[in-house]
Parts: sequence; structure tokens; C-alpha cells
Amino acid sequence: MKQLKIEELSSQCREAITQGFEYNGDYFTYSIEDQQNFNQQLALLAVSAPLDGIEQKTENNGVKVYDMYAYIDICKAGATHKEKKRYFKECKGYNFKYCL
Repeated sequence: MKQLKIEELSSQCREAITQGFEYNGDYFTYSIEDQQNFNQQLALLAVSAPLDGIEQKTENNGVKVYDMYAYIDICKAGATHKEKKRYFKECKGYNFKYCL
């Protein structure tokens, strides 16, 4: 029974994370592939600052260009979104806190 509950909550957690997040009026999808793309671009910023900005697709405003600092803030917002969705307040009786 406990394992079924863990699986159910983990599934709900993954679904909530991948539905995406909003940042400053822009809505970003956050599938596993989207997360990888955000991380790859963020890694590239660590070695080379772009001169022309960074293009990123939003769900509600099409493709937009962000400067490096705004893009880093978007990545932080995505990470915060993921962490907030990972914690299950309703799991107190199951002796675990995070989705798997």
C-alpha cells in the first residue's frame, strides 16, 4: 500500500513539474526536454556571454529574446518551481518528503 501511494504521489509530482511555470507574465513549458534545454543554455552562459541575447519560446507570447541576466532569472524561476512541486505536505504518514 505504501509503495502504491509513493508511486501515485511521484506521478502527480512529475506531472505538476512538467506542466510549466510562469515568470513575469511569460509561461514556459517544463518537460524533461525543456529542462535539459534550459540547463544546456545556462551552462553555455557560464563560458560565453551572448552578444545578441537568448531566444526562448514562451507558450503565451511566442519566441522572445532575453538578455543573459533575465535568462538566468528565468532558469532560477524554473528551478524554484520544480523544488516547490517536489515537496508533499500530505505525505507525513509515509515517512518520505520528496517525489522520486
